[in-house]
Amino acid sequence: MERLEQLTLRQLYRGILQKARTYPSKNREMFRQAIKQDVRQWKTLTDEMEIRKAVKKMRMLYGHLQMWDEKMKEILESDDPNLDKDNIIDNPLPRRDINQRGDDDFVYF
Repeated sequence: MERLEQLTLRQLYRGILQKARTYPSKNREMFRQAIKQDVRQWKTLTDEMEIRKAVKKMRMLYGHLQMWDEKMKEILESDDPNLDKDNIIDNPLPRRDINQRGDDDFVYF
């Protein structure tokens, strides 16, 4: 997985929309439209802290969708009876979580 901090905002946005195409949801299209609407609203932000929070939300969403993709690959590969069972992802994100409670731009859900 790419380092989230190194992705540009455009790469994050495009990656999110691309990964959202296959996300398992009855409301997939509404999910994608909500992402587009949020990003349009974030473009108008002027407060530095709000911008940092918006970027963090994008990174968290990208990470969530990426992890779902990785987990689905793991599951699909593990269903293959001829495949060695050593392909399990034990620690997919060895780095620290990007949303820490002590951060100035901590995002509450």
